[in-house]
Amino acid sequence: MIHRPGRFQITLKLFLIHGNSFLAMEDSSSHEGDLPGGRLNDDELHAPFSESLAREVREELGPVQFRLLPDPVFIFPHFVKKDGVDALGVAYVAEYLQGNIELSDEHNRFFWASLQKPAPALFTDHMKSAVERLLKDSDRFLMRLSQEPSITLP
Repeated sequence: MIHRPGRFQITLKLFLIHGNSFLAMEDSSSHEGDLPGGRLNDDELHAPFSESLAREVREELGPVQFRLLPDPVFIFPHFVKKDGVDALGVAYVAEYLQGNIELSDEHNRFFWASLQKPAPALFTDHMKSAVERLLKDSDRFLMRLSQEPSITLP
């Protein structure tokens, strides 16, 4: 049997931490849980992913400032429902610093979800698995945020 390499997109997702909570959003088309971030554009593959993530966060949340661990914390399978395509999810963790959150039309609402409780019911499928992974390892990610070098964006 001949195996063919998979063809899929890359989506960057940010777990934006504020105290003991993370930013959760409702997608305006699917009405399911979502995180800030989005897919890489064709011309972004060879640039630092942190730049693409900063662009996506600006587009979706407005002028917020955050302190980002520059390396991904884990990867996960993701499915982009609105386009019906498979994607590789690349998860990042950052600490929210300041700025008013101004949602784009891509999301209906946002809320700060507890790191100490189960994943909000809004999250389903692969996004729920990613949120559960964050919750399971949140202490380790918070420790990394406090100890490892980070980048302040924008």
